Amino acid sequence: MIPFKRHWFQKTLFILLALVMSACSTAQSQIPSRLVVATPSGPATFNPPLSQSAYTVFGYLYDPLIQDDPVTGELMPKSGLAESWQISDDKQKIIITLKDGLKWSDGKPLTVDD
Repeated sequence: MIPFKRHWFQKTLFILLALVMSACSTAQSQIPSRLVVATPSGPATFNPPLSQSAYTVFGYLYDPLIQDDPVTGELMPKSGLAESWQISDDKQKIIITLKDGLKWSDGKPLTVDD
């Protein structure tokens, strides 16, 4: 009876080891390039207002239109996207002028309608 249990244990261990080793193999991605970042946990949400985690993916996904000036601390247009910005007289709107020639990652033009 003991040899049967040992044989069953060895088979189970072999199957588990094979599964673990197959998960470690490198697979070719269909995506031409990708960014892999190790964090202590996965993102809890992809909705920035709902995120309360210190470990977010938003810095890799979103490029802001406005940023803080590191010297003065005042807001200024983000150099890659916004050309200028102004606050309306009633202080209810921020009007941002986008740079010409902006494109999405798929090459389609980025417009104010987006």
